[in-house]
Parts: sequence; C-alpha cells; structure tokens
Amino acid sequence: MKGHDLAIGAFATVSAEMPDARLIIIGNGPEHKTLVEQAARLQLSGKIEFLPNASRGTERALLANADLFLFPSRRDSGSTLLPLVQILRVPIAAFDTGAVSQVTGGHVRFADLTSGQSPAVALAQAALDVLNNPSDNVSMLREGHDHARELFGEQAAKEAINTWYEQVA
Repeated sequence: MKGHDLAIGAFATVSAEMPDARLIIIGNGPEHKTLVEQAARLQLSGKIEFLPNASRGTERALLANADLFLFPSRRDSGSTLLPLVQILRVPIAAFDTGAVSQVTGGHVRFADLTSGQSPAVALAQAALDVLNNPSDNVSMLREGHDHARELFGEQAAKEAINTWYEQVA
C-alpha cells in the first residue's frame, strides 16, 4: 500500500474538525476494496469519493482545484507528481521521507512523527495546519513553485501546465 489507509485515517480527524471537508481518492489499486471498507467502517462513505478509473484530465482538473494535496506515503517520493502539484500551487501535506523533501525542496507541510501521535493523526494535523492557516502557506507555495521550476526547468514547467490544460480542455 502507498499509505491510502493513512490518508483515510487522517481524513477522519480532519472531517471531525471540518465537517464539510471532502476527500477524493483516485486510482484502482489492489487495496481499493479494503479502502472502501475502511471508509464505511469510519462512517466516511459520503465524504470520500473514490474515482478508480478517472482519466488523466479529470485527475489534473481535480488536482488544480484542490485546497490540499494529501500525500500519505511513507516510502514513495511522489516522482514528478509532487513537483506538478507545486507548479499548480496546491499545498502539500506529507511525511518527511527524505525523498519527498528532496523532490519538493522541503516546501511542504510535514507531519510531525515525533509528536507521539499516530501517523494518521500527525498527517491530519499537518493537513489542518494548511487548511486553517492559508496565509501561512503563501511563501511555501511560492518557494515550492520556484523549486519545481528549477528542478524541471522552465520548459518542463510550461509543458506540465500545457499538458494539464490540453487534457481538461
């Protein structure tokens, strides 16, 4: 698993504080059925939307309009996805795996795993920090955007944005 179970656990905490919050999980991996069951068990079924077969255009449109990108993996770097999120200026809440810090330049709200809280609660706290304090995110978003452009170059950043626009147009 890539941590989607942690995202659902974190969302349970976020949802308790922000009842109108919604979570969208895109993809249809082997854990899909287990995740749907977890959402039902936590009574979050009406607040979590599963899009197992979303097109790339739909995925990018949802991403560009998101208030937050929750990246729950404790092993994965996010590859080029996290820099794309940064180029689109969407705040990210994630675990500091080292790889995430490297690919994002650290311009992410990291979950504090030293707090003694469970990983899901620590991730939820990072998400709530982003959602409850939008003015605190301005420099993180600007610096993350600049880092992603430096990492992939001006042309790659333009191509990422153009690809997104072409796919949702």
